[in-house]
Amino acid sequence: MEKRLQAALQEGEQVKWSGRPAQFRLMHSTYRSAVVLTWLMSACVVLLVGYFLAPYYLNHTLTGDMLLAALVMIFMPTMLSVRPLLDKRTLEKETVYAVTDRRAIAVVKDDVMAMPLEDLKAVAKDWDGTCANLYFGKAAEVPVYKSRVYAMSGVREYTDELNGLIFYHVEEPEALVRCLPEVQLVRSDVSGRIFPAV
Repeated sequence: MEKRLQAALQEGEQVKWSGRPAQFRLMHSTYRSAVVLTWLMSACVVLLVGYFLAPYYLNHTLTGDMLLAALVMIFMPTMLSVRPLLDKRTLEKETVYAVTDRRAIAVVKDDVMAMPLEDLKAVAKDWDGTCANLYFGKAAEVPVYKSRVYAMSGVREYTDELNGLIFYHVEEPEALVRCLPEVQLVRSDVSGRIFPAV
């Protein structure tokens, strides 16, 4: 068993299921517009900074302070542009999920997020026949195009208290669903139909 998961378990807690996100396409149709919009906005900021600095550069009046301010303005959109790639790598390589006899657990890098199974409702969405996303608690209300971001951080409303978890792109979700007390399974190939726990 993964060492990080083993370290997250409470005394006597038994793992019923564990897994990790399967590899996925960065530009999947559900997320494509959000990724492209982020990249376009970042490119616009970089072009605007270049446009405003060009006259100073051409007149040889570009100062160190102006250059530093430009670098700061370019840094943020650059980081936003790279984030989808970093999130994909983190989810695929540094994330592990588990359902125990007590809790649903997501270990993302070294961050352990857990919610008690008692009274915890789960919804499985975006089922493509092989993989699905599982939304626990308040995560079921998260728009699908934001699920990668919330899979990294968990859902927290107004405080640091964890209100929801997302198990992102889990293979063979049926095995996971069998471990849960209450779940709705929404298949993407049959719009709007809800399948009860198997």
